[in-house]
Formats: sequence, C-alpha cells, structure tokens
Amino acid sequence: MAAAYPLPSGLVLAQWAGADGLAELPLGRPFDLVRVSHGLGRRVVADLLAGGDATLGPVLWCGPRSRFEFLVPGGTAQNWLPLPGTRCVGKGSVLRCPMAHSVASPQVSGDNRTWVVPPDGSGQLTDPLVLWAHIEEQRSGARVTDDDRRVSTVQ
Repeated sequence: MAAAYPLPSGLVLAQWAGADGLAELPLGRPFDLVRVSHGLGRRVVADLLAGGDATLGPVLWCGPRSRFEFLVPGGTAQNWLPLPGTRCVGKGSVLRCPMAHSVASPQVSGDNRTWVVPPDGSGQLTDPLVLWAHIEEQRSGARVTDDDRRVSTVQ
C-alpha cells in the first residue's frame, strides 16, 4: 500500500509504527472508497468471497463506524450511483488503514480497523460495477435498516 502513494513511503511506514498503527492515505489516486453499512457489507463480502469473484479487491472493516470499506479505482466517487447503506468517497478524503497483515474474518465486530480482504500487492481493486450490482442484489432481499441510512448520510 505504501508504494501506491505519492507520499514518501517512509511517512506511511512511520504512521503505521505510531500509537494507533494506522496510516492516513489520501483518496482519489490510485483509489476511492465505497463505505457500506455493517449488515449489508457483511452480506456482500460473504457473497463475493463465496463466489470466488476475481473482482474483489481489498476490504477494510471499520469498527468505530460499524461499516465495511471497499477499495475501488480512483474516480469511482464521481460516478457512483447512490444506494441506501453506501457512500463513495474520493479526492479530498483519506483512508485510515492498518498494515496489510492486520486481518480478521468477514464476521468481524468491535472497535478496530482491520482488513477482511487484505491488499496482496497485485494492485487488484474491487470492480465498482460488480460491487454495485452485489449491493443492489443484497438490498433487494433485505429491508433497509437505520444502520444503512446512517452510512449514506455520514462521512
């Protein structure tokens, strides 16, 4: 992850070595972020993992906000069609993430930030069209919750 940024890699490594173990990486280049509410995100991750979908890139669990964060190609935020339970952010925002070896299962909970699907060094990102379709499919089979509404309105 450190190598993918215009920031000096030493700065990213120093942030990871800090007290909270998180680095702040600017979004927009090389990727944006789709935030998905906990229940919806858990179902989408499980669905994509079960299908062996090659379009699934890194996914982060954000415990403090109770949501999943999918890394998608930069520029996606400009074209993301809003869905309840989701929010796409890009340039002007940051990703607070741990090192790639901080991994948990897709059934995570708690107040931590950990990778559910860690970056593997390949540069693979989640295909936003595939992600959107899976979110819509999961939403059509489940009612929209207050948790879903919160992610759509809170950055």
